[in-house]
Amino acid sequence: MVDLAIRPNFIQPLYNRTFSDAQPMRLDVRVEGQPFPELKWLKEWRPIVESTRVKFVQEGPYLCSLIVTDPMWRDSGIYTCIAVNDAGQATTSCSITVEGSDSVRLRKSDATVTPIENSYRIAMK
Repeated sequence: MVDLAIRPNFIQPLYNRTFSDAQPMRLDVRVEGQPFPELKWLKEWRPIVESTRVKFVQEGPYLCSLIVTDPMWRDSGIYTCIAVNDAGQATTSCSITVEGSDSVRLRKSDATVTPIENSYRIAMK
C-alpha cells in the first residue's frame, strides 16, 4: 500500500488582529496535509524561537498555535506561518498590533514639535 503525499493547506489561515498587552497573544492556524506538515513561525521573515514567553502548541489533529504569554508593543509586526511536507508547502501571514500600557499614542493636538539643533523635542500639552 502506498501513502499518497498531500500538499499542506491552511483550513484556517492567519488574519490581521490587535491585542492588548494585558492578555496572552495567541495566533491559531488549522492546517492539513499528508504527511502532517512541519510548521515554521516567522516574524518579519525571521524565525521565531521558543522561549519562556513564546510557545508553539499543537492541539488535536489540525490546530496549531503560536502563544506569546506577555506581549509587548515590540511584538507588533508581520507574522508568517509556513507549513512544509514532502508534497510542498503553504504560507499564511498577518499583521499584528500590540497595544497597552507600554504603547505611546500621540494625537496632533497633544504635542508640539520644536526643532533643536538637528533633532526634535516633543512636549506634551
